[in-house]
Amino acid sequence: MKKQKNSVFQLLLFILVGIFLAQIFIHLIFHFKPDLKHFIDMISSALLMVILLLPVLYKFVFRPMSLEISQRQRAEEERKKTIFNLQEALADVKTLSGLLPICASCKKIRDDTGYWNQIESYIRDHSEVDFTHSICPQCAKELYPNLKICDDSG
Repeated sequence: MKKQKNSVFQLLLFILVGIFLAQIFIHLIFHFKPDLKHFIDMISSALLMVILLLPVLYKFVFRPMSLEISQRQRAEEERKKTIFNLQEALADVKTLSGLLPICASCKKIRDDTGYWNQIESYIRDHSEVDFTHSICPQCAKELYPNLKICDDSG
């Protein structure tokens, strides 16, 4: 930010010195008089012109230009930050979508290479899900009929 302000003021100074030198050059060409009094008058009128133009140039040219540059720099920083955040979010997202070929009998899922995976390992590898295993009441009755794991009401 400070570098940008310095460059704006350097440009302003360069333009004012150019105006000053141009004014002196114009006076020398059109009103050439070799006396010292005229030379001092010429320099003082050129300085007066520069002094009068300084606030006008600053207010109507350089200050708006400086503000525009600052706004663009802030917008660029925000854009870079947003892109970075979106790229991070995209890297974190793992979703399953589309059709999954699944065996009707054993419930294994076929991956892109044609290999049949257990449903747990496939979903774990393609999402952020971890599995825990348990037995539902209906399967408990079918698999372990002699054990009273669940009561008859469930």
